[in-house]
Amino acid sequence: MKGDIRKLQAVDIPVFRELKNVIVFPKNGPRPHAKEMSGGDLDGDTFWISSHKDLIFQSNEEPFDYQEQEDEAKDIQSQINSPHTIQEVCNFFGEYIAADK
Repeated sequence: MKGDIRKLQAVDIPVFRELKNVIVFPKNGPRPHAKEMSGGDLDGDTFWISSHKDLIFQSNEEPFDYQEQEDEAKDIQSQINSPHTIQEVCNFFGEYIAADK
């Protein structure tokens, strides 16, 4: 089973004590914690912290791998930088409206 919810251990680092309403993630490790949680990329992602005993689980499941979505996003970004026809723009909005149900 894989999951996006992570159990992390908070640490007390004096230099960060004055920070309020922020989460400081470590920069070391095999994979950023934000990417383990819904493929977060820290571009405005919202995180929620709880210490409610009924919501604390014993161990983390292996996180989902969002690499395919990241690759797709890079492909889309490269398409954004290329010229599009008015027909392609109309098709995009038509598909967007049809999917917005």
